[in-house]
Formats: sequence, C-alpha cells, structure tokens
Amino acid sequence: MTEIVQADATSGTFTFKTTANLVIDGTPVGVGVAMDQPYTIIKGVRLYAMRSNIFNSDQVWSAPWPHALTLMVTDAAYPPFDAALYAYPLDQIWGLNLHAGREAFSGRHHDGYDIGSPWQSVTPPPARLFAHMDGQITAFGPVFGGAEASNNRIDLAPVNQPGAASRSSYFHVASLAPGVFVGKQVVKGEWIGTTGLISVGGYSHLHWQGAQGGSELLINEFPLLRAAYERTMLPQAKYAGYIKDWLVAGPFPPATVLPGETSIAPSAGEAAATNTWRAYDNIIPGVVDLAGALSPAPRSGYVNKVAGNYPDSVGYAHVYINSPAVQQVQLWLGYNDGIRVWLNGALVHEQARDYRYNSMTGSALIVDEVKLPVTLLPGWNRLLLKLSNDADDLTPGGHWFTPNLWQFS
Repeated sequence: MTEIVQADATSGTFTFKTTANLVIDGTPVGVGVAMDQPYTIIKGVRLYAMRSNIFNSDQVWSAPWPHALTLMVTDAAYPPFDAALYAYPLDQIWGLNLHAGREAFSGRHHDGYDIGSPWQSVTPPPARLFAHMDGQITAFGPVFGGAEASNNRIDLAPVNQPGAASRSSYFHVASLAPGVFVGKQVVKGEWIGTTGLISVGGYSHLHWQGAQGGSELLINEFPLLRAAYERTMLPQAKYAGYIKDWLVAGPFPPATVLPGETSIAPSAGEAAATNTWRAYDNIIPGVVDLAGALSPAPRSGYVNKVAGNYPDSVGYAHVYINSPAVQQVQLWLGYNDGIRVWLNGALVHEQARDYRYNSMTGSALIVDEVKLPVTLLPGWNRLLLKLSNDADDLTPGGHWFTPNLWQFS
C-alpha cells in the first residue's frame, strides 16, 4: 500500500488517497483504494479494493479492520453482481456523491455508504426509500437512543435469514411507508419508507449499510449500489444522457480567463494557465462534485476537510459530444453560483448569481434547473462549462461539517 495524499485537517491528520500495488500474472498494476473508485480491469480480471487497514487511524469504522487489503476479484466478461436481484434504494438521480457520515472525523471510509438526498423537505416531499431486495422488515426505530423523531433506521433481511449477520439497514428515516410494518415481507423495489432530517448535523442523506454483522458479507457498499443504480435508474428516459466523463481544470482565482477561452479544445495533460487539464470519471451519471474533481484526491473527503471546497474560485469542465448529423437537442443544467456555457465557441448560457440553500430543507443545487435548446453539428462538438464558487452558500440552519459545496449536473 502506498499513501499518495495525506493532509492535516482541523480534527487530525488523515490519509485521503492510497494505491494498492499488485502484480497480476506478471504485470504490475496500481489500484486506487477508496469508498468509490472506478474498476481496474486488466487481463480480463476486474479488480476493486474494498477496504484497507491503512484507514484505521481515521476512526471511521466501528472496529479496526485487520487486513492490509481486501480485494474484490471478478471476471470482467461478466457483471460483478446479478443486478437483477437488486433495486436502487432511492427514487432519484444519484445524490450528492458525498460521504456525509463521520465528516467530522475523516470524510473517508466508514461503515455503510452515504447518498445525499436533494430537496429533503415537505414540498417537494421527502425522497422515497425502496427495498433493495426481496425480504422482511425486521426492525424500525431510532438510530440511537435519544435520536430525534425523523432519525430512524429500517432493517431489512432475507426471510430465511432474519438475523443481524444478513440484514441491511437504512439510517436517517422519517417514517415507514403506508402499509409497511415490522414483520412484513416486501419485494424488491417496494416503497418501504421516506428519508428524514437530522437536526444534529442535518445534512440530508441516506446512510445505507449492507449485510455485515459477523459474516462481513459486504464490506464496501459502493459496487453493489452502483450496479443497482445502473440497472434500476439509468434505463429510465429521464436519466438518460447524463455525462459522466469530463476534462476538468482548476481551481483558479475568480477573475481568471484562460487564453482562447471560447475556442478551447483541450486534452488530458495539456496546460491550462497555472493548472493542467485532467480526465475525471464521475463513475455514476448524475451530480458532479466539481470541487472534488479538481482536488488531488477526488471522492475522498479531502476537498471538504482540507480545502473547504475551494471558495472564491472558478473551474472549467469540458466534454466532446459526437453527433451523427445536425440535430436540435436540449442541454439540461444544474449548478450553484455562476456559470458560463459555450457550445462550439458560442456562448449559449450565462448566469451570475449567489446561490443560497439551507441543508436542512434543500440541496446544494437544483438538478436540471435550466433546459436550453441547442444545435449539435455533425461530428465532434465542444461543450465548455465555466463555473464559479463563492464562499457563502449555506444559510443558517443545521448542516453537516461540509462547507460551501461546488457542484453541477
């Protein structure tokens, strides 16, 4: 194991990025280790680092992990899971891609996986929670003694294995769905509850924890959630077309204008003023954490704890879009703070604003807030986004230890 990024935060020194150095059939390969990383595929084998004891010092697990590396190895010719057995537990676009839990300690690994639930409010209604598999509701009650009324957990287990070792848990739940009760058998995809609000911390999210118990069946929930999301959500027309692969550059001072800004046609590794264009795989089509994408350790909590999500900055995101012919399409955008958008060098959208939100009742952005008619030309089209980030998005109210998010969709 090699530590790549270690940094000091107000609550301690943490490892944010590490690589497992492996040899596969004589070929050296480095595998990123974090809660969510792209798969590494080599020689027909799919690799995914599930956990490592290099993060034990981060105090984010209920018990120290004894192994230097726990590796998932699957045949790349086949899906890593039989996704037909599972459903995604929320009814919305992949949330804020944020590990909200234990943010005060690390923002890294912790038991379970956190998915932001945008627009956690009464109007629109809270997000619905769905059974990720066929099973039985085995428990419903406060997450911990003294938790507020909107901070409950649902336990779901196979009907023939109702014990703790095989259950999965939904944390931060407001209520059971109508007609759902402890002991009821449910089917995959059935509505079982609604997400809740947490007045202490208050960052709206679902903490989903797979079967762990004494059997340690699922020690990193991300790969299963990813497979369920791709099968449950992405085939829906309203989720088609989200771009997940970007070239990004930044952060820059707020007055930065890149040379030839409107005609930029970048490639990974190319200079961008004092920075460099980098390829960024968002893994899941949906909301992009631009601050994290621009950081030295994406998807790790680094940008929250160490960099404060780069307040008072601008950043760029670029993608090439291939079109077989001239066609009229819609460009859907969500963003916080200011934005400029160029398509093939022409400015198609611009808005300067100071977006504000209360994380108890809202989201750091409104997904698909703007829908623009644009024209794609035959061949490769250049789409460039320039996004600003101020320093005062959060309005008074409860929120997790997560400053001023910088995101777009």
